[in-house]
Order: sequence, then structure tokens, then C-alpha cells
Amino acid sequence: ASQPVGAAAPVRWASSAGSGTPRSHEAMLRLHRAHFVDRRGHGAALELIEERRQGGVEKDAELQREHRQQTQHMMDVNSQRIKNMAADGSFSCRSKDEQDKLAEKRHNPDEAQRMAKQIQEHSSTYKTQKESISARVSQRPNMTVRPKEEVESLLQARKDPQEAAAQMTKLVRGLELQYKADRGAMTERVGARPKSTFWPREQQKQMAEKRHDPDEAQEKLDKNLRDLARDWKSQTEAMTQRIDDSQAMSFRTAEERALLLEARGDPEEGRSRIAQQMQELERTHKDRHQEMKGRVAAIPKQTFWTREERERMEARKPKPDDAREKAAAQMRELARTYREEKRGMMERVAELPKKSFLEPGLRQQWAYAEGLRTMKPGAASSEAT
Repeated sequence: ASQPVGAAAPVRWASSAGSGTPRSHEAMLRLHRAHFVDRRGHGAALELIEERRQGGVEKDAELQREHRQQTQHMMDVNSQRIKNMAADGSFSCRSKDEQDKLAEKRHNPDEAQRMAKQIQEHSSTYKTQKESISARVSQRPNMTVRPKEEVESLLQARKDPQEAAAQMTKLVRGLELQYKADRGAMTERVGARPKSTFWPREQQKQMAEKRHDPDEAQEKLDKNLRDLARDWKSQTEAMTQRIDDSQAMSFRTAEERALLLEARGDPEEGRSRIAQQMQELERTHKDRHQEMKGRVAAIPKQTFWTREERERMEARKPKPDDAREKAAAQMRELARTYREEKRGMMERVAELPKKSFLEPGLRQQWAYAEGLRTMKPGAASSEAT
């Protein structure tokens, strides 16, 4: 069934996928009026798309703003709960009032009273049983493998900790005083004895000489070290002189040793000698290269082409300006031929009868759009209202 022209009911417009998508009559009129009546072309559709996109961006921004506000509110509530944890007496995320309400709901008042009464009865029963057990244990005689005299001696030796500490302190002080007195008496007896030693007189003098000032000892030690260094140097020089004076002990001949000594020269001297050799080689290479280039230049030019063939090749070699003009003329000729062929093709297509592969429903929609395009703007707006 076809839709009557100017109807206010929603129409079904074919999408690019072939299936229809319902849109409002006003949106369809706006699109087709801009496309066909105002002759704005494809730009009108792009403007409407951009308008819808901008509206979607604004909605997305609004949703993001609301989401941020909700998230910030949740974070503020949680932060306030964490701050109140210490004041509420618990590190739970719930407040004290909420915990009290949960505890009240978790326990039945009647059951709580019954449990409190039961706990009180158990406590009194435990206390009574403990007192009776202690009385029975205290009435029994002391059971031990030790005799009575040993038990009495242990009871006498078992003193108060404070009294034992005071007694031990007094004993330690007495021992300290006795040690000081014995040491003083020993010192007096040793001082009263005449000085005696088992070292002979000569060794005592040597020990007295060695027991002198530290600075003097350090000076003497330094002098001794200098003497040792001087002796070591003189002995080393004498040893080196003896080695030099001795005959060379080697399996090589005198000529080979002379060559080795000559080759074993100063590193700087060897480096300068190598640099001089490299400069000499470089100069020789340049001279040979120049000589080779001169010989090559002196050789006459040789080619397998004859003189007539070379002249024909030179004559056929075009000039750059002529080649450029020739290429431009060929391109102009190709462009003219293309325009003529395109014009002929368009004329043949125009002579063909009009055919359509659209379905009847789509043709009705195209007819409806054509009626809107030919309709005047005032009439279209009055029919739309």
C-alpha cells in the first residue's frame, strides 16, 4: 500500500542496507526540502549529520559530568567514613550507629537475657567448686619423698627475694673490702723488699738504652732505613754491573743478537719510522697513479661503431626543447580524442530508453520525493502542518 502525500504518520525510509528504519515525518521533510527544494545538495545532509553529532557530543559530555559528580560523591562519603573510624571505635566502613543496629538485630533480647543468666550461674558454680577443691587439697597432708628435717631446712633456706638480694649485696661489699685490704698489705710488703732482678748488669744497661724517647727512636729507625736503602741500591748496581760484565749466554749467534737489538728500538723511533715509510708509500702511489692516468689519456679513443654510425646516432639524438614540444602536442591530441569519445558515449547513453531496477515501493518513494521537489515551499509547509 502506498503512503498518501502529505500524511503526518511516520514513514518508512529505505536505508543503505536495504531495510527500512522509522524516522519522524518532520526530519524527512527537512532533509528532502534542503536537498531538493533548496538545492543545497549533499552538503545539507552533511550539515544535518554534523548537527546530530554535535548534539550527541553534548549528551556524552553531560553524562560524563554526571558520572564524575556521582563518583566524587561516593569518594567523599567513603573518606568521611574512614575519618570517623577512630571516633566510632572500629575500623569498619559502617558507622557506630549502623553497627549497633546490626548487633541489635543479630541478638534476640530474650535469648540475650537467658544467656546472661546462664553465664552468671556457671560463674557462681565454678567459684563454689573451686573453693571446695582448694579446701580439700589444703586439708590433705604434705606428700613428698623428702624427710621432715630436710623439708624444714628447705623452708628455712627459702627466703624473701628482697632479703636475699640485700644479703648478697652485703656479702659482695665485704669481699670487696677484704680484697682492698689484702691488696694494700701486699703492696706494702713488696715495697719493703729491696729491689732485685735476675737480669745481669750488662743486659740491664742495654734495656735502659733501648727504653728511650719515642722521637729519638723514630729518628734512629729512619736513619737505619736510609742506610738499608742505600746499601740495597749499591748492591743492586754492583749486581747489574756484574751481569753486564759477564758473557752473554744465548743459543743465538752474535749477528742474530745484533739484528734483534736493532729491531728492539725505541717505540717513538719505531713509530716515526713507520710514519715515514707510510708517507713514502703514499707519495709513490700518487706518482704511479698520475703516470697511469697519463698513459690512459694518451691512448686514442676506441669504439666498435663506425664513423657513419656515430654520425647517424648524433643526428637522431633530439634536442630537449623539441622533445618537450612533441610530448605536449601528443598529450593535447590524446585529450581531444578522449573528449570526443566521451561526448559520443554520453549521446548514445541519452538515446537509450529510461529503465529502472527499483521495486514498486521505492519507485513510489522517489515519486513522492519528486513531488516535494516540484512543490513550492509555502504549499509544502502548509501541507506538513
